[in-house]
Amino acid sequence: MARNRTKELMMISLDKAIELCLSTLATEGKSPRYIDWLRTRLRFFSAFIRETQGKNFKVQDLTVDDGRDFIRHLMDRKKKYHLICDIICC
Repeated sequence: MARNRTKELMMISLDKAIELCLSTLATEGKSPRYIDWLRTRLRFFSAFIRETQGKNFKVQDLTVDDGRDFIRHLMDRKKKYHLICDIICC
């Protein structure tokens, strides 16, 4: 039974997975400030994945190379700190 639930969770969108993760942290009593900080960073990652892989990207499609590509993208940026609106609104 648990295995089927795990499989179902892997088929959700990356954005939905992020929201589930942040909701779980809130129910565990994590600091709202920490959750907001993490939400901002995960939005950068989500925007990068959407830009490079498309909108229909699922959690099961994530690879280590996606993470490496994101880190490389961050390291190659000329402008170190973007406004979150620059990332999300585009």
